[in-house]
Amino acid sequence: DVIRALNWPDARLSQPRFWSEDRLHMNSRGHHRVAARVLDSLGERVPDGWWDLPESPEAARLARGEYLRDHLGPWVRRRLTGTSSGDGKEPKFPGWVEVPPA
Repeated sequence: DVIRALNWPDARLSQPRFWSEDRLHMNSRGHHRVAARVLDSLGERVPDGWWDLPESPEAARLARGEYLRDHLGPWVRRRLTGTSSGDGKEPKFPGWVEVPPA
C-alpha cells in the first residue's frame, strides 16, 4: 500500500511562521505540521497542537529586514561577484576516505 501525505495543497504551510530564517528549510513548527499530516494520513491520532505550534520568535524576525540583510543580500552579492559561500574554505576531508560497509 502507498499512503499519500500531500503538503503542496496546504496553503498554511507556505506561511513564514513554518520556515527557518533562511526560508529554505522548515523550522520545528513546519516539521510538526508535516508530521501531523503523515500521522493523519496513516490513520493515527495527531498529538494536540501539532497542526499549529505556538508562534516562535523566529517568525517575527522573518517579517523584518533581517532576512534581507542576513540571507538575501549575501546571496545576491555572491551571484553578482561569481563567488560561492564555500570559497576559501578548506575541505573537511581533503583526500579520499574509505568507509567500510555496515
